[in-house]
Amino acid sequence: MNFQFKTTEEKFLLDPYIKMGKFFMEALAICCWNIWSRRNDLIFNGVQVNFGKWKSDFKEDFTLLKHRVKEVDKPIWQSWI
Repeated sequence: MNFQFKTTEEKFLLDPYIKMGKFFMEALAICCWNIWSRRNDLIFNGVQVNFGKWKSDFKEDFTLLKHRVKEVDKPIWQSWI
């Protein structure tokens, strides 16, 4: 995909989403799942919410997708981690 940006601000705001768009839905689903899991830990187990734990769980879960990524897309996928 090749996009033409009208302004530098537009490029700054939109470029990361375009480059990583192939994995956006997967990342969003994993992000939401991990937020839900942290919420359940808080409500049912009394575990305090910790951004570091959420982030490490997100990276771990996102890494599990590695086998589904085409070789061509691996550099883009790796940038998410």
